[in-house]
Formats: sequence, structure tokens, C-alpha cells
Amino acid sequence: MIEIAEWFSSDLKTRNANSIETEVTILKNEKDIQEVEFKEGDKVNIVRYSKASNELFIDGEQAVCTEYNEFAGSRALGNATDHSYKDISYGQEIGKMTVAALVSVIIWALGVTNAVASFFANAIANKAVAYGYIYSKYTYCHMYKKIDSSYQWYMRYWDMYFTSDYSGNPLETYSQKVMAGN
Repeated sequence: MIEIAEWFSSDLKTRNANSIETEVTILKNEKDIQEVEFKEGDKVNIVRYSKASNELFIDGEQAVCTEYNEFAGSRALGNATDHSYKDISYGQEIGKMTVAALVSVIIWALGVTNAVASFFANAIANKAVAYGYIYSKYTYCHMYKKIDSSYQWYMRYWDMYFTSDYSGNPLETYSQKVMAGN
């Protein structure tokens, strides 16, 4: 959590896709508890992470990530492997969250880098308004890999959805080329 806060604090005070500056205040940095306040315009979130229990709270509401693999055998994606489906509950409405708080939950839930989480958080913040999901408390992510024809590289994909059936077009997709074996 503190690493995320420091990342937001660096580089000219990070701005999200809506060009709103993120103000970061580290409230607590103890052995077992980290607590950070993120402020973007009129939105303020306090994100609390318990290292001991690996629990994350946004303004006192617990974020939850549930993994499902029931779809893995039913979705033919060519040479796709290592499917994972994760339902992310933010504990509160997406419309009440700062982009920085969304980033925190996405990193915690998916174990992705700051860049991947920031990409999705900005997309969620912008598209939740456009698609009518600002009152939703959930997003859904399908993660998988596709090996290229050389078998030396694979593409890693994250498809993020607003609906739990993982069907139709994702709200956003992120991909990354990775050397096989990594």
C-alpha cells in the first residue's frame, strides 16, 4: 500500500485520465497496518491494508476478490492457457471511488503492476459513467495467456468487464508480451 502511495506521490503529482490531481497522505505505516488517504477533487478515500490478514478496506468497507475457474473449459480461445476469472468487489460504489483507490484494489486483487492497474482504474472510472455502472460495486476480470507460434513468447491478457457473465466485449483489455518460462 505504501509503495502505491509513493508511486502516486512521484512524478509531478499523478493525474488520472480526467486530469484530476491525486493528493496522497500516508496516515499509518506500521508493521501490520498501512493506511493511506487519496483525494481527487471532491472524492476522498481512505484505503487500509492489513498485512497480517491480507485484507483491504476502502472507507471501512472490505474489498473482496473471488476467483472462479468454472468457465475455463467452456470458452475456446485457440491456444489460450492459464485461465483465471476474478470477481472484484470494491466494497462501495465505483462512482464514489478515486482512481487511486481503484488502482489499490486492482493491484491487491489481481497482483498486477501499477501500470496495468492504472490503465484499468482510469477505464473503469470513465466508462462507469458512460455505461451506467457508477452505482455498481463490482468488476470482473478474465486473465489468460496465448502462446505464439515460436513457443518462445506468450501474450498475457486481462479482460475487464462490468458484468459477471464474462460475455460480450470487455470494457477494456490489457495485453503484455512475456518471454515463455517467466
